[in-house]
Amino acid sequence: MLDDPRYTLSEVAIASGVQVGTLRSWLQRGHWRVDTAVGDSPAAIAGKAHLVTLRRALHIGAAVELVRNDVEPARAFRAARSFVDIFDPHWEHEGRPRDEGGLFVAGWTLLVVYPSREDGIVMWIDDTQPLSKTPLQSILFPKIQQSQQVSGTFVWLNQIDRRIRLGLKNAEG
Repeated sequence: MLDDPRYTLSEVAIASGVQVGTLRSWLQRGHWRVDTAVGDSPAAIAGKAHLVTLRRALHIGAAVELVRNDVEPARAFRAARSFVDIFDPHWEHEGRPRDEGGLFVAGWTLLVVYPSREDGIVMWIDDTQPLSKTPLQSILFPKIQQSQQVSGTFVWLNQIDRRIRLGLKNAEG
C-alpha cells in the first residue's frame, strides 16, 4: 500500500495544506522530483493525472511543513527524504525500530534540518514524558565546535503522518 500509485497531486496538495499550483510550480522548477521514486507514476499522456504513492505523499507533507518553517523548497524536499526513503525499517535507533512508513514504532518521531547539512535527521523522542520535559541532550545534534552556533528546524512527523493519511482518506471518499 505504501508504494501503490493512487493519489493525484491535487489530493496530496489538499492533504498537505498547500495550493496545488504551488506544488506544481515546485515540481516544474525542478525543486522537487516525484517521478524517480519506486511506484510513482508520471502522467502517460499530457493532461492526465500524475499519480504518487503514499510514501511520496508523506514525503511531500513533511517537505511542505519544512517550507512553512522557512526551509527553502529544494532543500526541504531533500531533507524530508530521510523520513520515508533513506532508512531500513529493520534498522533500529537505540533499540527502537521504525515502521515501513518511517515513524518509530513507539514514541515521537521528529525530523530536524540543520543549515550545515543537506539531509534531514530523523530522531526518536520518548513519549512517556511531555516534550517540554525531554532533556535537550537526548536530541541528536551534529558534532560542532564549541564556538559555532547551530540552530535547526524541527517538525513533528507523527502529526504530519496523521494529517496526510486522514486528508487522503477523506479525498478518497
